[in-house]
Amino acid sequence: MPSRRISVFRRRSDHEPPVELELEEELEELLELEELLEPEELLEPEEPLEPEDPPEPDELEPESLPERPKVV
Repeated sequence: MPSRRISVFRRRSDHEPPVELELEEELEELLELEELLEPEELLEPEEPLEPEDPPEPDELEPESLPERPKVV
């Protein structure tokens, strides 16, 4: 009985090349782009912004909610 070879690559269809090769090339391109995006020197961290004071109750606008009917 002849031995059968099983391909490791998954194919989109019988007429297309293995998808894995295309993904490998795309991964290499992405890694190259990622290297370009990484900063060469570490930037100094920005000073934290001071938190704003909460608004006074007079400054808050009341929410417009319909009044509920009182249940007697």
